Amino acid sequence: MDITDSFNSIRPDPNPCFGSITMMIRQVGNNSPHAQQELFVAVIDQLKNSARSMLRQFPKVREFEEDALVNEIYLTLLKKLLSKDIKNRQHFFATACNYFRWTLLDLVKRKKLETEPLLDDYLLTEDKVATLEHTEFLVFAFAQLDDLTVEYRQIFESHVFLGMSFNEISEMLEIPKSTVHDHFAKTKAILKQAFKNL
Repeated sequence: MDITDSFNSIRPDPNPCFGSITMMIRQVGNNSPHAQQELFVAVIDQLKNSARSMLRQFPKVREFEEDALVNEIYLTLLKKLLSKDIKNRQHFFATACNYFRWTLLDLVKRKKLETEPLLDDYLLTEDKVATLEHTEFLVFAFAQLDDLTVEYRQIFESHVFLGMSFNEISEMLEIPKSTVHDHFAKTKAILKQAFKNL
């Protein structure tokens, strides 16, 4: 399954909504209850789509559906917002992606779900997203990403888990596309080598 389409709704939106969500995030940080409600309404559909797409990568997980997974992480997100640890829309959705990842990783580890073998060339290059049908490597990658630099992790998560193209990531992070490509290739090589060394 190509997850690119599954994550379309969480990609950076070129319309003015970007600025308004960032403004709401700042207002929530100033302890505005009204802003909390407005932000929830503004982001809930994107969060559900993201959660639904994440869950598709774990077909053996039955404990969560998208609403439950969003509920599982939203209180933690709200606490981060109130403590002003989240600065803008990009940071908000990146943090949500991390919380989805950690929640599912913990669940898979607890259940010791059966996994499938990794194909040698599992990760694809240049604007093509892997099918993510091999839970074993996915879980391994989830766990290892926190050991990478912030920029490497952002690029890998955005391309593989959010289905964003290198052009989109380049615009979002305001770095050259060649840098995005280089960092993704290095991250892929690091993860594949670490996986083979298990």
